[in-house]
Amino acid sequence: MIEIVLDENADNTFLNAERPVYTINDTTEKTWEEYRELAKNVITMYGELPIIIIRNDTPLFSVNWFAVALFVESCFTRNKLECVVFKVKEKAAAIQAYKPFIALTIGLKYIIRLYQEELDNVYKEIAGLSYLGLNIKEDYLENKLYMELPNGNEEHRISSHTTEEALTAVAILKSVALTQKPAHIRAEILKAEKSPFPDIDRAIAKAVSYVRPWIN
Repeated sequence: MIEIVLDENADNTFLNAERPVYTINDTTEKTWEEYRELAKNVITMYGELPIIIIRNDTPLFSVNWFAVALFVESCFTRNKLECVVFKVKEKAAAIQAYKPFIALTIGLKYIIRLYQEELDNVYKEIAGLSYLGLNIKEDYLENKLYMELPNGNEEHRISSHTTEEALTAVAILKSVALTQKPAHIRAEILKAEKSPFPDIDRAIAKAVSYVRPWIN
């Protein structure tokens, strides 16, 4: 897993050393899948290095979405990268714009970790997320978890019947809760310990799509 740094210094140095630079020159708007693909290519090219610098001057390319994609891809592509430094014009403004994406990264990191554990522990972990401000109730007869983020007016409902759908729902709840933006989400999660093995990439993509309105 890599650290993302936003740096407003104009040169190509970081921590008192010159670093390799990857420059974004694609002027088209990208989908999440395209950000993932580019992230995979960059990590493959520079994966033996500890630190690289990313430069971007194209307004349709989102360094924030690319940062999330780089973090996610670093969890699945073997590499030695410790840090990716994004050169920005105004660090304070860039950090403020990046904060909701940090929330999404934390939510995705959480389900990636759950995915890598024994699946019978997934629902035990999920049931302990009340520290996020979630109202959580367990129905032992129906074998379900009811989770609510009660911080908004318009209600959004999510239901899951498989472990993959549960991972998606939890990524959504955790990410949106951490943005601290108004949101009212109810999730009904079947504790489906015997469901098919989850496709983590699909769970991540669905969570990203759902959370996008709260962070863009």
